[in-house]
Amino acid sequence: SLGNVVNPSDVVEKVGVDVLRLYTLSSSAPWDDLKFNWEGVGTINRTINILWNVYRFPIPYMVLDKFEPATRDGVWDDSFVHANLARMPDEDRFIISRINSVAATADAAMKECQLHRATREIVNFILEDLSRWYVQLVRPRMWLEGESEQKVFAYETIYYVMRRLTGLLAPFCPHLTEVIYRNLRCDKDPASIHLLDWNAGDTMLMDATLEGAVAIVRSFDEASQNARQTGKRKLRWPVAEVTVVTGSDAVKNAITRLNAVCRDRANARKVSVVMGRWERIG
Repeated sequence: SLGNVVNPSDVVEKVGVDVLRLYTLSSSAPWDDLKFNWEGVGTINRTINILWNVYRFPIPYMVLDKFEPATRDGVWDDSFVHANLARMPDEDRFIISRINSVAATADAAMKECQLHRATREIVNFILEDLSRWYVQLVRPRMWLEGESEQKVFAYETIYYVMRRLTGLLAPFCPHLTEVIYRNLRCDKDPASIHLLDWNAGDTMLMDATLEGAVAIVRSFDEASQNARQTGKRKLRWPVAEVTVVTGSDAVKNAITRLNAVCRDRANARKVSVVMGRWERIG
């Protein structure tokens, strides 16, 4: 009577059934009333589009290089990642750790019927960890010419992440994940993603220290961009040095370990850390 009812078929026609399904599950707890919001639907729709773009991003390079993921008897497994993890760059190790941490969080949430927590964790991973962080860092390695171990690591990592991510997302977006899986599957893999075993995360691949270090570097990234805005220096203008003043050993260790990432993100020749007080700050 109030005319404030949204017909589900209208939403499906506009954004698709997977978007509606993921939005409904992530927007509120199962025991709460759903407060439908077109803006929220738009956010989930953008997330799905971003996921599709991330999936599509490495494929031309993989095809050009005739990349085939490591398999065992024609079935994909994660043995390559386990065998080479120690030699992989930190950004690869981070995203591998994160997808397993996300899997563990989602699994625990689903066991408690907290589907909103599980789906929000996955959506946040797609937007923040995968798209806005890892893909930005790994892109130059995809462009390397000829045979390169670093490029193989990038290929294997993003393939691993997409296989694990689509498996996590399959109960919530069954159609999209099926399309992605059918293109990624190896010869002897099950015919459908919905025939795979559920993966609750591999503790052997999780690195809480590295995840914490990346969180700190992200804060550094934001702070350096704010400093550029204050100084009216655009990111494309390189600077000689960026100095981080801190009293935290965790910050110092993170900036030191991920210094190459910091230099790249800040477009600086040098990123240094000063503990305590810096004489150039009045």
